[in-house]
Amino acid sequence: MSQSAQPAELIRLWRARCSLSGLEAVHRDVEMVLAPELRAVAGFRGLSFAMREIGDAYEILIETRWDSPAALRAFVGEDMEAAVVSSNLRHLLIDYEERVSLYQLVSDETA
Repeated sequence: MSQSAQPAELIRLWRARCSLSGLEAVHRDVEMVLAPELRAVAGFRGLSFAMREIGDAYEILIETRWDSPAALRAFVGEDMEAAVVSSNLRHLLIDYEERVSLYQLVSDETA
């Protein structure tokens, strides 16, 4: 696999858990607060919100996509794997990852 001269797109994955009753509030905060903040950052490419029920809680997975490391740093700072969790969202969560998983996109077959 060869590296191109162009900066690689990055995918950032973050997981958290919330109560069954809190899922709607968490989703609303992501859509109404986080998504607009991200759209204002040059180089932001998209956000996905996924969830699954596990026992008496929901696990949520948020994926963000970025044009380049520089674009991501504009939002998170130098430590690109540090979670950025607003106080609004923090109080709705049972627990959350303080470190995210960061990937370089190699191929994408999205329709």
